[in-house]
Amino acid sequence: MQLAAGIIAALVSGGDMWLNRFTRHGAAADGPVAHFARSLYVAISACTAVALLTLAVGGSWLWPGVEPYRKLIALGCVSGIAAGLGEVFFAVMRSRQRVVIFFGLRDVAVPAIFLILLIALRPAKAAGVLEIFCIVWLAVVALVAAIDYVGRSGQTHSGRTVPDRCRRIMLPLAVRHTLSIQAGNLLSRLAYLDVFVLSAIVPIAEVGLFRTAAQLAIGFVVVQHFIFLALPWQLRAARRASVGEQVLSHQRLLLVLSVVAFMALAVAAGPVLALFGERFTSGAWILRALLAVRFAGLLWGPQHELLISNGHVAADAASNLVVLAVWPALFFGLREYTNPLCAAVIATAFADAAVQGIRCILLHRYGVMTVRAHAGGVAFPLMMTAATAVGVWLAC
Repeated sequence: MQLAAGIIAALVSGGDMWLNRFTRHGAAADGPVAHFARSLYVAISACTAVALLTLAVGGSWLWPGVEPYRKLIALGCVSGIAAGLGEVFFAVMRSRQRVVIFFGLRDVAVPAIFLILLIALRPAKAAGVLEIFCIVWLAVVALVAAIDYVGRSGQTHSGRTVPDRCRRIMLPLAVRHTLSIQAGNLLSRLAYLDVFVLSAIVPIAEVGLFRTAAQLAIGFVVVQHFIFLALPWQLRAARRASVGEQVLSHQRLLLVLSVVAFMALAVAAGPVLALFGERFTSGAWILRALLAVRFAGLLWGPQHELLISNGHVAADAASNLVVLAVWPALFFGLREYTNPLCAAVIATAFADAAVQGIRCILLHRYGVMTVRAHAGGVAFPLMMTAATAVGVWLAC
């Protein structure tokens, strides 16, 4: 149900980079342009209505056997809607360059409060955990909406207006943009393909081992995403030399810090996994291999963020479909020569490299700045794929 709540939140909010495409330099002075904000609210209202409809159907007599799960369904849907609306206000806050408050509340305060309440209340059932999650996000929505309102009311606007013709154009654009981002959010869940395939082949304990290592390794991707969330308009204007250098300086800092983190985690893989239980230490090689995969992914740069910020959302979403072709082909092809977990690691490595390669080609086609232009030119995709292969080979 927690996963379902996360999907609903992604559908409601449209993702934490919704406004990147529309944020201009100087947004800190003028705030988000009104017509984009209105279009966003229309899109969010539509998504909320869909989520409420799902709740009504899922919790009704139309679904036999749903009675024992009504509370969980209700909590999951309300939690997802609350988290999604919270993300909406967070996105507006970030687009106005209030980055410290954005990260401080969303990525420090909210998880810390949730964890403290879990430890203090110690819920015995899943419904209890969802209740805490729901209450926290409802409080966050109220707080962030209040901060946003106070910020707007005390702001002096430049007086610029939007012509009626532009207003008519912007609503269909916002709807199309929202639908594309939602499709991308759903297609990104193809990363969980490994769980479904492995659960049909190996014992569930081994699936848990693989997923634990995968979740720890995915932290590299999350850190990259958060670092570039702080550059809402710079990613859009990265073609300009001075702005592009800002993006590249963030990338260089990320890589320096990530090398240290990668080496530390690779050495400490066993002790880190032991925190989850002694049996998890046997998966240290999986963690090292997936760390290598995710670190290699960082070398490509913020391609996902650049595509979305420059309006190529549908292309970014479609790039995820490569996973459906590469992962099963490699996994089932390798099963004859190695064990399923090793086959899954290798398939994950090259599926990820394929997605990144497609994004690199798309960015080059659309004329958007990429890290490739500054590190190897046309040989860059081959260099990154080789780095992935070497990392996985050393770990396995």
